[in-house]
Amino acid sequence: FTKGSLDACHAELQKLKGMRNSDFQIAHNMAVTQFHKGGAKDAAGLLAELQKLKSDLESKKSEQDADADGVDEVDAAVLNCNIAVVAMSLRKYATASATLERLFRTIEPLEELLAIRLCMMLLDCLSLSRLPDRAAQVAAYLDKAVQGLAAPRAQTGTQSAEEKGKESD
Repeated sequence: FTKGSLDACHAELQKLKGMRNSDFQIAHNMAVTQFHKGGAKDAAGLLAELQKLKSDLESKKSEQDADADGVDEVDAAVLNCNIAVVAMSLRKYATASATLERLFRTIEPLEELLAIRLCMMLLDCLSLSRLPDRAAQVAAYLDKAVQGLAAPRAQTGTQSAEEKGKESD
């Protein structure tokens, strides 16, 4: 997919779908691949497909143990982030904001970079929706996350080229 070989990607996903027909990740990747194969023109159709996948996933989770189908919180978060991205591109800021705010409430188990992207999108949504008062908590989390990413660099003594140049003067 990342190399732009959408036909080959689609063919591989079709093979996988034949082996694991009810696999959420395959269905998610199929929807995104088909969207791009179609020239990325039907964002509303992609949004509807992703929302259907989300609904199916939520009903599966309510019927079974949350991990019974192999879908973890990160996989569901990626789906929700994609829903938010497509909703934002369609200027459906209320949909995007609601999706991102639900994700933000359970942000802790997510990978740092995914969490940071989520926060940046949520800040954009809140700004575009003219709701800056709701952005304070998101900005505070984002500040801590960025500091957390910078801390390991400071502790290991890693220096930028500019810092090294100053020492040699």
